[in-house]
Amino acid sequence: MIEETDWSEAWKAFFRPRRIGRRLVVCPSWEQAEAGPDDIVLDLDPGQAFGTGEHPTTQMCLELLEQHIRPGDKVLDIGVGSGILSIAALKLGADRAVCCDVDPVSVAAARENLQRNGCGDKADVVLAEGIRWCRAMFDLVVSNIVSATLVRLAGDVAARSRPGGAWILSGVSRDNENGVLAACGEAGFAPVERREEGEWVALLVRR
Repeated sequence: MIEETDWSEAWKAFFRPRRIGRRLVVCPSWEQAEAGPDDIVLDLDPGQAFGTGEHPTTQMCLELLEQHIRPGDKVLDIGVGSGILSIAALKLGADRAVCCDVDPVSVAAARENLQRNGCGDKADVVLAEGIRWCRAMFDLVVSNIVSATLVRLAGDVAARSRPGGAWILSGVSRDNENGVLAACGEAGFAPVERREEGEWVALLVRR
């Protein structure tokens, strides 16, 4: 007889506290993080939304955020998932985050996780496709989504980025990197930094 498994809960056994970068500690909401006084704990229950910090694309985004975020930045998070990137940005010193996703499950999870981390009053989470609905300007944009969507969004991200503003792009496979960089260049972005892990690439470009 095969024992039945509740897969809606079984995945939690694989989501463990993880240090990413110098100060960020991603911790499931049902675990206790071992964190030092200078560490920043991201307390997450992603549910069915993407973004536990286990995937290389998320890890590289978090590392770039830690390196490049500046106090008072206004951040746009496209494809918010669990909210992990916006939470990190706000806890690292960003003043405000606007987040969007096409998935209602992700929008709900992000709102809950932002509240769990004491960031709910600093973030707006919107159910939307694309960013043409948005009229604000941003110091930093972060997008951990598929390459084709990054290419399609490049012009719109440029229109919402302040001069000198940064865009962190992840979810890029090595095969698609040149196409993504070309779209960024056409939109007025210049490459600044590149990270690679396995088949995945993360880029930071600046307007």
